[in-house]
Amino acid sequence: MSKPILWPNGSMPYDDESLAGFLNRWAHSHGMRSRTVLLNTLEISKSIRLGMPDIAKLAKALNLKTDVLSKIVPSDNPTIPALRRSLTRTRSEAVCPQCLKDDSYSRQLWSHSLATACPTHGVRLLDKCQKCLGTVKLDRPRPHLCRCGADLRIQNAEVAPDEEIAFARLLLGWQDEVPILPFDIGTGHPVEVDHFTLGFANHFCKSDTHLPGVRPGKSNLPSSVNQTVELLSPAFALMKSWPACFDQRIQELVEAPSDSEMTGLAKRLGPWYNFLFKQYTQPAYKPFRVVAADRIMRSHDGTLNARTSNIQSIATVAKNWYSITEAERELGVSAERLNDGIDRNLIDARIYDASAGYRQRFIARDEIDRLKSLQEEHIDDLAAIKILNVPKSIYDLMREAGWFEYSDPTSLAPVTIGNLMHLPLLRLIKRLKQSSQADYLRTGGVVIKLRDLNLRRTTDHQRLVSLYRAIAAGELTPIADTIPDGVGGLMFSQREVDKRIVSWFVARGLTLQQISALTNSHYDAVKSWVDDGLLPATREPLEQGAPWVVDLQDLVNFLMTFTPLAWQASVTQSSSRGLTGRLQKIGVNPTEPSSGRGAVVKLADLFSCLGNTFSES
Repeated sequence: MSKPILWPNGSMPYDDESLAGFLNRWAHSHGMRSRTVLLNTLEISKSIRLGMPDIAKLAKALNLKTDVLSKIVPSDNPTIPALRRSLTRTRSEAVCPQCLKDDSYSRQLWSHSLATACPTHGVRLLDKCQKCLGTVKLDRPRPHLCRCGADLRIQNAEVAPDEEIAFARLLLGWQDEVPILPFDIGTGHPVEVDHFTLGFANHFCKSDTHLPGVRPGKSNLPSSVNQTVELLSPAFALMKSWPACFDQRIQELVEAPSDSEMTGLAKRLGPWYNFLFKQYTQPAYKPFRVVAADRIMRSHDGTLNARTSNIQSIATVAKNWYSITEAERELGVSAERLNDGIDRNLIDARIYDASAGYRQRFIARDEIDRLKSLQEEHIDDLAAIKILNVPKSIYDLMREAGWFEYSDPTSLAPVTIGNLMHLPLLRLIKRLKQSSQADYLRTGGVVIKLRDLNLRRTTDHQRLVSLYRAIAAGELTPIADTIPDGVGGLMFSQREVDKRIVSWFVARGLTLQQISALTNSHYDAVKSWVDDGLLPATREPLEQGAPWVVDLQDLVNFLMTFTPLAWQASVTQSSSRGLTGRLQKIGVNPTEPSSGRGAVVKLADLFSCLGNTFSES
């Protein structure tokens, strides 16, 4: 065996210098081309993952103390994650141009497979030369020079995301006052944070990476910065909006259908459960276990047995407490409205200040039940209209007549869609329906439905409102009920109604509302006929509001001269537009009022055209 070479004292490694970089620097300072030549000369493996026997031999050859090199050598049990031997890049490194500009030597962080950012300058590390596009080799002429001779110090580096910078600080063991990533480092720095983050990405991220061999819980190590970014970015995204995104991912995993017939929670959830609750139990990862335990408590529909007792001890929520997100689903109310109710002391809640460094609100099951009762006790206008089974025009009259009771919206928890009290309304409907009696002798043979007691039949709005007040007070009782649901089918005596609404009858003729009802035409259409002079009408000054009144003879003459197009379209199961087109084809043009509503067809034009058609045939 050749005699060992012993060099005189030379340069010392920097505290954060990589072993490969230091050996390169040593080799160059002693006239050697690279660290590979140095190690070959010393008959030591050129692998940068050297064991302690080779480190001791190397230290002796370089005339250094063993602990000087052991501080910077990659290890299976490193003092900081950046020195983990199993995650060390073996042939190349990713550099920071600005660090090289500050001082030309290779940093330990640059050799870590999961490092993508410089924590000092906040830029993305470069693992490819921008001139030759080759990788930045470990054995290069100088730390700041590529093998092609390009100066790495002047190459451009993009700004790195905050999560990558924060992770790089964790790899170096740096302490942050306000951590961006949700690791609890108050009880000590997590030396295995790199392994945890790699496992986290494999277990919880829906990987679509092109890396070979990727499957849940395991993947090949990335071989470039781009591959590392592709692998870890989804993991950082789950950690960013903490804890909402991670909670959502856990929910997907917990509630996903299981192919296993196992009933035990631990077996059903599989590898990711063991990863969080069995493999990485250190305090630094408690925030992840807390979120997962809380979600399991909310979403798991089975029992938690002895094997999952740690979930119950970790969870910050019990079965009778609901997060805002869960209460949102329970009540069908947005989180914003719930938080507003809590802020205004209209909803009881508790604030849980977890050791994980985040605050979350919880609502008790009893409070959820109370809020559900409020929802059942209050409805909005649309629901009331449906329950009453009446048109909106009738509902508006009922509301004006004081049929409904309301709660003060300022004192009501913001979980209801309205503040109309439901139970009093149901009691009123029940009372009205029970008071109806099939006694047609009192009607004089003429009845009218409640849903027809509207402004189409009178111009006296106030008397109509008074009529509804009388119905609600029980002064005017229905004589029959023709519809099972609601009150729209309640029948009243026409004679009794007439006594209360005198303005329904106009001595000189018919109101436009009455003509609208008789011809099944919209009020606006009837008004258009009057405005355009097709239907003669005059004001009736003796009636309230001086309504338009049409003489019966004028109405007969109008209907003998014209026919409403809309009515004919409904009879022929067509549309006004379609009927107009067909009439125009035979030479008949409907008369269109200036308002655009209430088109009519002149009967003389129609029969004249038909006569011409018969004579031609």
